[in-house]
Amino acid sequence: MTWGLAAEGEERQLDMRYGIGRDYQELHGGTLTGYYVKKYIRNVSWKSMTSARRACPIFRYAEILMNAAEAYCELGELDKAAGYVNQVRARAGMPAYNGSAMGQDRLRERIYNEDRIEFCFEDHRWGDTRRWKLYDKQSKSAETSLPIYKQIYHMYRVQVNWDEATQAVTELTYPPAEKYPVYEFNSPKNYYFPIPDTEVKKLPNLTQNKGWEVGD
Repeated sequence: MTWGLAAEGEERQLDMRYGIGRDYQELHGGTLTGYYVKKYIRNVSWKSMTSARRACPIFRYAEILMNAAEAYCELGELDKAAGYVNQVRARAGMPAYNGSAMGQDRLRERIYNEDRIEFCFEDHRWGDTRRWKLYDKQSKSAETSLPIYKQIYHMYRVQVNWDEATQAVTELTYPPAEKYPVYEFNSPKNYYFPIPDTEVKKLPNLTQNKGWEVGD
């Protein structure tokens, strides 16, 4: 995409070519995934930095709709659930779901994926994966047979392969992330926060959350 302010002579296309692209690694270390995040980011100048106001909503209407969709799905009221998620999808021009035709398991999977997309980079995913107990349903070794969007332990990147002779992109591939390609999760410990040890000592019957216990 094009980025930078034209008035400052900075406007240019981002160069994400693997290894050699200006924006892959050269610029301030660059991206190791082939992607940058544009959500909530304003196009500002590097030469004449100015402050910019940007609204970052804590709770959006889409979250109300998706929470309702998830709740009705778990209650087995699939058409109601689909009705709420379809309001979110319609705004993006996506086709509607038919809840009763899909069945509960399939609709639940679609709701989970809709959350993943709709709230990307809005600090939802960390809590969602724990609320849904996704790590109890998969393992690092077994999930590699699943589509990438269903994997939760393995991280991937886009690699823009370039041919110097033809000066053209030859292929886009999706290998493991260069840093931290595998996510670590300790169950059940990482589903919970630890209770401060001072509080546990005041109330021994409270007990510590599983995985966070310490010796006497």
